[in-house]
Amino acid sequence: SLCDKNWIANLTGDIVQVEVIEEQKPIYPDYYEVRGQGIVQENLKHYFGFYEKLPDLHKKFPAFKKTKSYSESSCYLYLQDHGVWTINADLGTNKGIFHSKSAGLPSPPSNGLWKYWNGTNFVTGTISIQPLIYPESYYLEYKGNASVVRELFRKENLGGLYVKQTLTHNKFAFYVKENPNLLYIVKSTEGQWVLSPYLEDCDSSKLMYQSRTTDPAPDKYAPWIVKLGNTFQSVAEVSIT
Repeated sequence: SLCDKNWIANLTGDIVQVEVIEEQKPIYPDYYEVRGQGIVQENLKHYFGFYEKLPDLHKKFPAFKKTKSYSESSCYLYLQDHGVWTINADLGTNKGIFHSKSAGLPSPPSNGLWKYWNGTNFVTGTISIQPLIYPESYYLEYKGNASVVRELFRKENLGGLYVKQTLTHNKFAFYVKENPNLLYIVKSTEGQWVLSPYLEDCDSSKLMYQSRTTDPAPDKYAPWIVKLGNTFQSVAEVSIT
């Protein structure tokens, strides 16, 4: 066994005590959610969102690809040759916009253990990489000042708490607001996250939706497309937390 043996340090020739501990193989989620705060979020928001596990391994480790809209370019999360986890537009290169501060980790580290390229050098940033876990509820509200949107939220009672249900719809979690009328936040058959008064007919009855079709959950930073009269308009001030 290699555990609890004396090892020779190559650089100095000294004998050092090394303990080798057997660890269980990590379980990788289907999705990671990558978020930033402050200036990192504002300047590099293209890289934040949901990353889906690819079917094939990359150098014996899982790699993840960002879910995206048709107009966005690809981003990847993977372990590069130098042993650090990287987020970059190209899979497999040793360059990247984000690098984990520590090398040799079997899975991406979470808060505070990342550096990002600020255009000059790599600096520490507040970055969170967490397995996607559906929250027990979402709170929806409109924070803007447009009177027509405020009136819609008041008339249809759109704002408030939406609670996760025990069942799934289209293989994804969905959320319900029960008072005074039933409203659903659900992933439609077309792949969009929609808000609708109907579950089964949510595609044709949606009151608002997010245009992306590949996200496994509502994106807190993506705009909602809201039905105002006979047309749908993008509204950035709709908040879901």
